[in-house]
Parts: sequence; C-alpha cells; structure tokens
Amino acid sequence: MLQLRQIHVPPCRSTRKGKYIVRQHVSASRRIIPRSLSEHIDGVAISGYDTQHFPDSYTHLSADNEETYYPDEDVLEVRHLRDRLVPRPSPYINTNNMGGGFVGDRDKIRLHTVEFESSDSAGAFCSDGMATVGDEDTCILLPEWAIRCGPRRTIFYNPQEVSAAVVTCGGLCPGLNDVVQNVVYTLLDYGVPPDNILGIRFGLRGFYSREHKPIQLTAQNVDGIHLTGGTVLGTSRGGATVKEIVSRISLWGLNMVFVVGGNGGNAAAHAIAEECESQQVNCSVIGIPKSIDNDILLIDRCFGFETAVEEAQRALMAAKVEARSAHNGLGLVKLMGRQSGFIAMQASMAAGVVDVCLIPEIPFSLRALTRHVRRIMARQGHCVVCAAEGAGQDILAKLNEAAEKSGNGFFTHAQELKAAISAGGEERRDVALQNKGDGGGDGSYNSNSNNSKSSTPNEAVHNTGNDASAAVVSSSSSSSSSSSSSSSHSSSQTLTSPAAASQSAAAAAAFASSSSLSPPSSSSSASADVVAALTSEGGARPRATDASGNPVLLDIGLFLRDYFKSEFKDVADVKYIDPSYMIRSTPTASSDRVLCKVLGQNAVHSAFAGFTDTTVGLVNMHYVMLPIPTIIQAPRRVNPSGRRWNRLVAAIGQPSLLDNPYEDAVEDAAAAAEAEAAEAKVAAAAAAAAAAA
Repeated sequence: MLQLRQIHVPPCRSTRKGKYIVRQHVSASRRIIPRSLSEHIDGVAISGYDTQHFPDSYTHLSADNEETYYPDEDVLEVRHLRDRLVPRPSPYINTNNMGGGFVGDRDKIRLHTVEFESSDSAGAFCSDGMATVGDEDTCILLPEWAIRCGPRRTIFYNPQEVSAAVVTCGGLCPGLNDVVQNVVYTLLDYGVPPDNILGIRFGLRGFYSREHKPIQLTAQNVDGIHLTGGTVLGTSRGGATVKEIVSRISLWGLNMVFVVGGNGGNAAAHAIAEECESQQVNCSVIGIPKSIDNDILLIDRCFGFETAVEEAQRALMAAKVEARSAHNGLGLVKLMGRQSGFIAMQASMAAGVVDVCLIPEIPFSLRALTRHVRRIMARQGHCVVCAAEGAGQDILAKLNEAAEKSGNGFFTHAQELKAAISAGGEERRDVALQNKGDGGGDGSYNSNSNNSKSSTPNEAVHNTGNDASAAVVSSSSSSSSSSSSSSSHSSSQTLTSPAAASQSAAAAAAFASSSSLSPPSSSSSASADVVAALTSEGGARPRATDASGNPVLLDIGLFLRDYFKSEFKDVADVKYIDPSYMIRSTPTASSDRVLCKVLGQNAVHSAFAGFTDTTVGLVNMHYVMLPIPTIIQAPRRVNPSGRRWNRLVAAIGQPSLLDNPYEDAVEDAAAAAEAEAAEAKVAAAAAAAAAAA
C-alpha cells in the first residue's frame, strides 16, 4: 500500500559546504511526497525535490513492511559519552524529582512552528532552517526536532566521584554570576562534594595560568553573587591553548566542564570537546550561551539581552530629553550590536522615542540619512538617532580603501569632510573622516589587546563644540556578543600608506598598552580629534578579528557625531551618548535572572545525562540541547524582511535609507538653484558697488 507523508521539503537548489547542505529556496510551500517511491534516500530527486538532507537513520518499516520516513524522527543529533560511562538511577528518583517528574530522551521540541501560506508570507524565508551570515538567499536546512533539556531518570556519572569546573569567557554580560551560582547549586543538589567544584579564573587561560589559580566554589562563596554585575571568576578573550586545557582536565580528573560564553566561548568548548575525544578523556563539555547582542543561532533569547534592552532605554530616554530641550537638538546613541541589531531594534521599539534606527543588517547611505534627519528636524524641531555599533561599516570601510590607494591619510577638518561628501559620486559620499597624518597612526589592530575603555564615563553626554577634550574614545568592541567567524582573517591590517609606518607602529603600541587614548594635538576642529580616535580605536578593517574571533569595527558613533556636526553646522545641537560599559556591568533584571537559573540547572542535567559538545538554550519557548557546531556557524541576525524590523520602521515611520535617484536629483537641482541665486546676488552686489564708485 502506497503511503504518503507530509514533510517539509521546499523546492530548492543545493550545494554542499563541508558537512552541511546549503540551499537556495525557490518556494517555501510544503508538499506531500510518496516516500515509498524512493529507492535510496541519499541524493535521489523525486519530482524536483532534492532529499540529501534526510539521513538513512530516519528510515523505518511500517506495519505492512513498506519503507516510510517519519518526519518526527528527524532530530538534531547531540553527542554523548554514554557508551563509555556506567548508567545509574538519578538521586532525585525517590522523590520523583521533587514531584515534577523527569524528562525522557525522546522528549522533543519542534524547531519549525509556523506553517506559511506561501513564500510571500512575512518571515517565510528559511522557514525550515537558519539563514547564513547576512545572506538572505541561502539557508541551511535543519531537522524538525531538537532534544529537550531537563533532569533524566538515568544519569551516567556518580555524583560522589564528579569533579567539575566552571569558566566564564568573553566580554561582560548581565547574568554571569547568576549562571555560575546556579551551576554550583545544582551540582551540590546532585550530591557532588563541595571540594570538587572549581572556578577557573579569568577565562580559559586560567586552566594553566601560574598567576591565577582555580578557586573552590561552595554554596557559601557563591551566596549573593547574583546581586552584583560582572563575574566573580573574572573573564578574558581568546588566547588559550586547547591542548594545555585538556591536559589540565585530565590531570585534575575533571569529568564536567561548563563554559559560559558566546559564539567564541562555545567554539572554544567545541574545540575542548574535540580534543578530549582525541585524547580519550571522558569529560562532558557543556556550553551555556552568553550573548548580550542575542546573536546565537537558533536561540530565542540569550541571558543578559533583556537587561541590556532595559538599560539601553535609559540612554535613549536621556537622548530624547537632551534633544527636545535644545534648539534643533539631535540626540545620538550608540548601542551594542556588532553584527546583529537586536538591542538597537528592541530598545528603539520599547522606548518609543527613536526617530532613526541604524543596524548592521540594514544598509544606508549618508545622503539619504541626512535628508531624513533634516525632515524630522523640520517637522518636530529635534531628532533621536539610535545606531548599533556594527551599522555603517561599509561606509567606513570605503574610506580605508580610498586612503590606502591615495596615501593621503585622513582629513583633519570637518570642512574637508563636507567637501568630500558633497563632491559628487556615491563612493565619495559614503566615506568617513580622514586625517592627513599629524598625530594619526595607521590604527593597526593588536590582536593581543582587549577592549579599550573610554577615559571618560561612557554615558556622559558629549557636546560637539570645538573643544578638543570633547572627543571621547568609546569602545567599538564593547559588545559581549562573540561570533566564531567561518573564514580566517588577518589579526593586523594596516590602513595607511607605508610612509606612515613608523607613526603607525607607535600609535598601535600606545593603543595596545593603554585603556584610553588622548586626542592628538591639533588646531583643527573636533573632527580632527574624532578622526584620531576613530583610526586608533577601531583602526582595522571590519574583517579583522579580535582575540575572541569578533570582527573589529570602526567607531560609527564617533563618526556620525562629527558628521552630523559638520552637516548641520550652526543649525543642530548634537548630543552623543555611549552607554555600552554601563549596560554590560549592570546586575541582572528579573526576567534574565530566571533564565540564568534555568540555564544553569539544565547545563548540569545535560552533563549528568552523559551529553557533551552541546549547549543549552531557549528555542520556541522550550529549553533544548543544541550541538555546538550547529550554533557557531554564523551569528544570528535581524531579518530585514521579518515582522520585528517591519514593526519598528512602521512605528517610527522610517523609510528606506538607501539613495533615491529621484529625490537625489530634486535635491541636487535645488542646491544648484540656490548656489546660482547666491552667485547672482553676489554679482548684483558687486555691480551695484561698481556703479556707486
């Protein structure tokens, strides 16, 4: 008897990249396919459908011995060590887990929850998978299900023999202490001896650092740590040697390691799990996803994100007050968001005071942005602009390319910037500030340097007068979101001509050895100061990466501050706010605190269940285990055609900020007419003066 099964296989073109099938969708519709017609599952096309992504393991025999394929067996596989471990009953079995029961290995959470009418429905793109880095044309298909997190009836470690370690990696994020505390509490609840829980100091290098020895984590010394920001263990970015870490894991007899980190931290956890496998060390390595940018694939919400949104609103409200209280006030706020604009988008939506929101996923041109801001100022007398730190990097990158080709260095005067932008041609418009060399430096990126903090409070409001002290170096790498880049990039790139090499080296050395940067001495306007800060602070191309694998960014906040000051000279009063470090270090909000507790508990449950190389996270409002290689392929990003971004731009009335040829022509004609009228007026005045003489 012919059996039909409705499955999720949209028509698509597919190519293989490594072990993943990357597909370009033609239609997101779902079809019913007679699976019994398939002779072999691998690579057979049925009515135009490519079925390579269904492994043989999902083949079953029905009651009538016909071969069928059940979509409910299409599960995201998680690695485990159970074949090397001894199963035993959970210590919670006598109380039926405090009356709450247990989670079974066949408990699954559906990854695809929406049935779209057609590919034209909002959000229909990649409905059966996850989009790759910023490419809205490619999609990596995912299985239908993920394995549910939670306590198992059967565990695979003897709690009395467990030795565990907890380490925090990457930048600060609200909730780190909460996670550490709940990992320790849950281990103790299982019956792990208090002396067997270690806290690794200052990141992964703490495994073998002679300076910072691990500390014991007991119920007493983690009590109350959730009330403060930061991490009691300390943290650092990158720079660890995986083999050294695994040798310490083996030497200390650790059989559970919990890595609290973002994309970079989870990538390190994956490398540790791989090396443990290579050295035959039985250790469950569990990731706990930390990303203030909320940019980890598949996961609905990372801890710290909602706290960051709540704090970011305060900065936006302050910008609104400053802008509205000044004549033609323009408030500019730079928020975290290296590759993903979730914080800027969500905070702008929540605050209800933002007029323009700029995020990395949505390109814009300076001309269209200026035109829109001018209209807002004319309509309401003030404007608030929110920019994610990763926005406009293509604009800033064009400057670097032009500077390298010309060897001119960077502009030192705001007037020169304005002249360059208005000189015609979009490539000249979309450039950043340039500095002709005095006090500049090439901004070479030192891969050993950590984030540089401002020498002034980050949430201070910066007036844009000509006082050189107004230039503030705010870190463009303040976000704790970390991503594991899929391609390797140079950690040091030079942005100026070889003739400036000696000055460049000196500037780079000064940046690497200092947490703040003094503005160069110059008689020019504040633009010169921000240029020096821009080139030294973010002075690598966006494709350079830091020690955690994050792309190094140029400072869009400082650039926009001086650009607006130049463009609206003697018209607008620009106020600039960068609250990044204040947001990172704040204690956790209540919703994030609950999330941290559950993540810490589920990480321990997953380890005792014998799983490894996995991270725990919230997916479709349920807690699941996700294989780390799946979530570190690319950062999660805002969908430009999705409902969330659409809701924001509809609420604030933000049009496309790309160039509009018609409006550009009208604007150019008006400017030409104005210039012609001015020339005629000057000529008439000169003629009148000559006649009078």
